[in-house]
Amino acid sequence: MTSFSPEDRLLFANKLQKLIGDKDKRAFCKELNIRYDSLLDWLGARRFPSKQSIEKLSIYFGISANSLIGKQQCCWHMSDEEIEISYKQAKNQKEQIIILSDLNDVPVKMMKQKLESLGLLKGR
Repeated sequence: MTSFSPEDRLLFANKLQKLIGDKDKRAFCKELNIRYDSLLDWLGARRFPSKQSIEKLSIYFGISANSLIGKQQCCWHMSDEEIEISYKQAKNQKEQIIILSDLNDVPVKMMKQKLESLGLLKGR
């Protein structure tokens, strides 16, 4: 299991606080099915969320897990043209969506939206 330093926990706490903003924290926890005490621990930089909680949060906020935990600033590693070429040349385009989302470190949902914006998916 990865160990997170106090600085990592503080960076995450600050990022999460900005993302949550003025939302009611109890309602936020209920919506994501996470414990309120856990959220307070994360925001107080006392503990770091589990992998499952990071995944829930990244999906909810529409950002990559790495971006959420502060490992990177930018999500997109490929240009639109590179994404389009890679997608069109793939034998299995459904699997290619997953591969492209991994390569670009974005959630699959976000990659699908990108492909739709490029006119490669028609609201699948």
